Amino acid sequence: YHVKTTKSHYIAILRRSSGFFLFTLLSIVVLQTDYMVISQRLTPADIVQYTVTMKIFGLVFFIYTAILQALWPICAELRVKQQWKKLNKMIGVNILLGSLYVVGCTIFIYLFKEQIFS
Repeated sequence: YHVKTTKSHYIAILRRSSGFFLFTLLSIVVLQTDYMVISQRLTPADIVQYTVTMKIFGLVFFIYTAILQALWPICAELRVKQQWKKLNKMIGVNILLGSLYVVGCTIFIYLFKEQIFS
């Protein structure tokens, strides 16, 4: 296949993606400045506890993200087939179960904080 592209196609793509690029840059700034701030305010022991907590929650969110990525093709198929009722139900169920999963993991971490941080 040969697709003819022009300069205007590239400009349109760049315009459309510039918002995502800006959002990504802002996310990087926000997510990477936390250590600079806490290093000025917290003790080394508190920083270690913060780092361990962030690693645990990173794993929790990684698992949830992996599940959502596995469900993405199913959602795309439902969208193409215009099965909106099933798609909306699937989205609602996944938001509910994902929220319960994160809350459950948070409670688990809280209950076992002595063992985790000792």
